[in-house]
Amino acid sequence: MKESSSESSVPQQEPSPLEEKRFQRFIEDRDIKPEDLPVIEDLLKYPKEIFVELHNFFPFSKEKNAKELERSVDTEKERSKTKDKNLKIISEERMAVYELFRRLSAKYDWTVLWNLNGILEEKTKTRLQIEFARRKQELQK
Repeated sequence: MKESSSESSVPQQEPSPLEEKRFQRFIEDRDIKPEDLPVIEDLLKYPKEIFVELHNFFPFSKEKNAKELERSVDTEKERSKTKDKNLKIISEERMAVYELFRRLSAKYDWTVLWNLNGILEEKTKTRLQIEFARRKQELQK
């Protein structure tokens, strides 16, 4: 039986990266609570570059990571006052990621956050890939 053209043109939604084996193992091994999965889903929306920047953040700040993340948010608030549109966007993205990690830091120790950041470094897309996908989607409308 042949599919109608309207059915075949509907884009298939990609499965959530949280369904992948690596994330499932992380969630199980680190006892991540179901209520925290939306926070991780939110983190997946941000560009890889931010997670690469945070690569050594958690092992250096260890138990002080909540305070350091808060300080980083304050720094980015100041940086976001720039007139440069691109720098403003980057600062706002960083602030959002720092806030999401800060929320998780209230429940999980620094090793969990460090492990999560490592997975996010691997699984997220670069700014260029995100922008390319956005433009491609706009063209398909």
